[in-house]
Amino acid sequence: MNINNCVNLIGKDFFRVFSREYKIRALKSWEGGIKHHGFTYYPRSPYEVDKKMDPPKLWMVQRIKPFAGNHWILKDILTAIGLGVDAKISKVVAVKNIPEFNAKLYRIKHLVKITPIKFINGEPTAEDINYCNLNEWGEFTITKKIDSKRLEQTEKFINDPMHLDSDTKRKQSRLKWINPWE
Repeated sequence: MNINNCVNLIGKDFFRVFSREYKIRALKSWEGGIKHHGFTYYPRSPYEVDKKMDPPKLWMVQRIKPFAGNHWILKDILTAIGLGVDAKISKVVAVKNIPEFNAKLYRIKHLVKITPIKFINGEPTAEDINYCNLNEWGEFTITKKIDSKRLEQTEKFINDPMHLDSDTKRKQSRLKWINPWE
């Protein structure tokens, strides 16, 4: 019995291929998948186009689960990438996107949040190190110039007579806390 007869007997949506040892249930669209490195991709429709994506150069890794209570191998991996017992949960570490680190990140994927880092303004140079910013979504930006409006607003805020320094604010808040009805 060939595959076409099986399709006619069972239905057009799927077919079954029988072997000596096991039975395989497969969709008809499983014919002619796209071969990638290490796996075969089967698109849902023939019109679906595989998007070309450049892999990120760096991962932004943040621990989201506690360090204690994990296996010692997982603790060693967390310590090796810089998220050990002395690191706070909010600490962020940049890790290279290479197979060695990816294998380690795969082992601790349930303990960390992994975000790809996107270079919005291009990759930084040695002169750009003081003007870089990495936000929580993994967007790495470089801002070398400060707007004139921003400088004017800063000067206006600093020279404002109603502006209080931190010591005065602290004293007034404390007095308000001690005696709130005055």
